[in-house]
Amino acid sequence: MADRHVLTTQRFDRPGSILIFGDGPLASYLREHLRLLNHKTTIAPNEGRAVNAIVETHPDLIILCTDVLLEKTPELCRRIKNDDHLRDIPVLVISHVDDPHEQMQAFESGANDVVVRPRSRMLLGARVRTLLKYRNAVQEFKSAQEHLERRVKERTAALEASNAILMKEMNDREQAESALRESEEKVRQIQKVEALGQLAGGVAHDFNNLLCVIMGFCESARLNLEPGHKSQRSLAQIDRAATRASELTRQLLAFGRQQALNPRVLDLNTIVNQSCAMLQRLIGEDIALRVIPGEDLWRVRADPVQVEQVLLNLAVNARDAMNGGGTLLIETENLTLDDTFVKQHVGCRRGPHVRVTVTDTGCGMDAATQKRIFEPFFTTKARGKGTGLGLATVYGIMKQSGGNICVESTPGQGSRFEVYLPRTEERPSSVQMQTVAKLESLHGEVVLVVEDEPHVREIVSHMLEAAGYEVLTASGPDEALALCQTPDKHIRLMLTDVIMPGMNGIELAKQVQEQRPDIRMLYMSGHSDELVKNLAGGDWQGDFLQKPFQSQTVLSKIRLALQRPVSAKQH
Repeated sequence: MADRHVLTTQRFDRPGSILIFGDGPLASYLREHLRLLNHKTTIAPNEGRAVNAIVETHPDLIILCTDVLLEKTPELCRRIKNDDHLRDIPVLVISHVDDPHEQMQAFESGANDVVVRPRSRMLLGARVRTLLKYRNAVQEFKSAQEHLERRVKERTAALEASNAILMKEMNDREQAESALRESEEKVRQIQKVEALGQLAGGVAHDFNNLLCVIMGFCESARLNLEPGHKSQRSLAQIDRAATRASELTRQLLAFGRQQALNPRVLDLNTIVNQSCAMLQRLIGEDIALRVIPGEDLWRVRADPVQVEQVLLNLAVNARDAMNGGGTLLIETENLTLDDTFVKQHVGCRRGPHVRVTVTDTGCGMDAATQKRIFEPFFTTKARGKGTGLGLATVYGIMKQSGGNICVESTPGQGSRFEVYLPRTEERPSSVQMQTVAKLESLHGEVVLVVEDEPHVREIVSHMLEAAGYEVLTASGPDEALALCQTPDKHIRLMLTDVIMPGMNGIELAKQVQEQRPDIRMLYMSGHSDELVKNLAGGDWQGDFLQKPFQSQTVLSKIRLALQRPVSAKQH
């Protein structure tokens, strides 16, 4: 700061450029004295010359002489001070008379100083030097002010740019956090549905064991009674109820992705077209059914029966949402799912898919309902009007088939369900259906039944014994292994449950066949064959019996298993 002050002071002491406004003796006197002080002077005798002189010389000081311009001095001062380009130039009024009134007028008009005709060159020089310092100080102040304003603008612009970047980052972060919360909510919903699916599958498995007992003993009781016996009707009602219950357990297994599937290479346009007549009868005449098939539709691999079940359940759901009529639209199209789509639709996978869209013009759903729509037993219908398993079944079938289902809906504007199945490059194969005209029992064949549930073990044994088989029973894997090691037990087939304490049926079969490769294997479970495949690993090709079953089903399966060559893979 000290160095700067020294430099500024030195600059103030330099000669200045001075414009003298006047053409009388006083102006000439001033010019002479100021020249002796090394100042550059210019005389402007009138206003026109003054304007030109100001433009040409850029004066540091303007001196007004009142000996010629007495009456015009206040006006000239005001004009100079009102001009944006001149107001910073100091004005010195040199009066030829000592008149306080004149001096007051000069100050009021904007003059910076008033000097009565000076007799001393040093006094004149001091006054001029003071005003020149003032001029330079004003210029430096303005320069500093402009510099400060420029820096403020630059800083403001930088802050605005930083603020814009910060706001963008905050918005991006809010969007990312919102997307993350949405994804986490979807993941939690999926995990919730997955957990419910596992629970449903477990419940269905245990329930299937009970139904196997109920249906088996019911069938046995009916066979042991005369056709016209009064109890036949009651037993028939029990059998129908058990059959209905088994359908519910199949839906639970479908939701839990534990249902037995028979996937094939399909053209979904064909499946939709074949289902149209059934769907139209189902939804009624007051609902218009429209189908828009996609062109050159890709092939998918799925169970055609389960795909029809998906269409059926979605149509029923749409029908119930369109009380009073409406339109049901089914569309198919090819679609390649990218990363953006997969991020927005949790559970979907990238790659080529075939999409089936089912849209209705019904009442729609709110967000809370959409979050729970695929939960088992959740329904918005009146009590007794639905089981709450329709859409849960659709969800399970899609997940088990490697696909996905999404829903979009707005209250009062209908609903849109989108089913995605991945494209397959496989070609359809002609499957030769093999039928067995008659399966006769070879009386005396030994069958080992391995089942940890005593009632199931009892009814299965009863079915086989009634058909002429010799039956050995084991309540678990250890007992079964011991029986297989007995030389006099000529076991032809082992019918084993899959899920048992200590060792599952797949591991049991492996150990048995290491000792007795001549024994055929047949697996039964309240779960699906998918569970057996997962436990076995690789390309499992064994025979499977889904619980619950009736005697004709188990006897047919046993006969087919006994006809299988011993060398075939059974575990």
